[in-house]
Amino acid sequence: MADVKKPRREALESVFSWRVFVAVASTGSVSRAALETGLPISTVSRVLSEFELAAGGPLFDRSKRPLRLTPRGEHVRAAVKPALDAAEICLAALRSEERSPIRLSTPAGIGRFYVPRELTEYASVDPKAEFQLFIDMAEGEVLSGACDVALFPGVPAPDDRLRVVPAIEGWTAPLASRRYLAEHGEPARPEDLVRHTGILKIGERFEETESLVRGSESRPVGWRRTAGFEDMMSLKTALLEGKGITVDLPLGMVLSEIESGEVRAVLSGWHRPAWTYSLVTLRHARPDVEAFALWYGKAVDRDINGRRERGFRLLEAKGEWHEAAFFGS
Repeated sequence: MADVKKPRREALESVFSWRVFVAVASTGSVSRAALETGLPISTVSRVLSEFELAAGGPLFDRSKRPLRLTPRGEHVRAAVKPALDAAEICLAALRSEERSPIRLSTPAGIGRFYVPRELTEYASVDPKAEFQLFIDMAEGEVLSGACDVALFPGVPAPDDRLRVVPAIEGWTAPLASRRYLAEHGEPARPEDLVRHTGILKIGERFEETESLVRGSESRPVGWRRTAGFEDMMSLKTALLEGKGITVDLPLGMVLSEIESGEVRAVLSGWHRPAWTYSLVTLRHARPDVEAFALWYGKAVDRDINGRRERGFRLLEAKGEWHEAAFFGS
């Protein structure tokens, strides 16, 4: 009997077991919980069985998919979750003295265009902060521990393990190079885009531009052909090489080209519907990570909105934009 009771007691005393139980309860699946926790499926299954045994019996209705908590399971989760949150806070406090690098992930264009200067600026806030930079991670990598702070397009599904802050709003106008317009002419209305090549941003988290809007008007977007790029800097290169018209490129990335006349706005007043970027950390991240994420969300919003407003003012001064719609800070 001693061998049977020992794992029961250890399961109830283990924060690790609580994490596994809550992960299965949140996802409704042992395999998905394994992905989120980074554990083998066999380990999740074993730990869950021991936890249920320690709790006095099954906590899930396994006849349904996804798995559903029994009434007793809901009661146990309600009891376990606050304790787990408290344990995570304590662990975060113990880790707070560690000065391991903050792992930051952003889209490629933002990472190459804005981040180096922003991190230099942050050195005056926290001179001891060090960083590792990654590209195109999202909430899954934050949950698995692959990165600490992730900025990405879209809004993740609610998850009480994450802190999600809407960081910036994407808002772009149709752009073409002077070279392209000289060779192919300029569209007079959105419907004319079907005679042109579209240079588009693609990616798992990036929504395809299906329409352009102007005030209360909306028009579907169609192209003769398209060229897709996963990062904004490659999209910018294709634009400058005269490969087509883009509706996805932020103005802040082509300010000097707009000023010189190398890039022009077309279809004045029409623009892509806005989309949201989210900034995500663990809810109980290290204090230095939380402090940086709070600062960085404001910094990236300031920088991107500020450059976008400058871009629209340049276009307006050149007579290429006639709608007073600026979304800067």
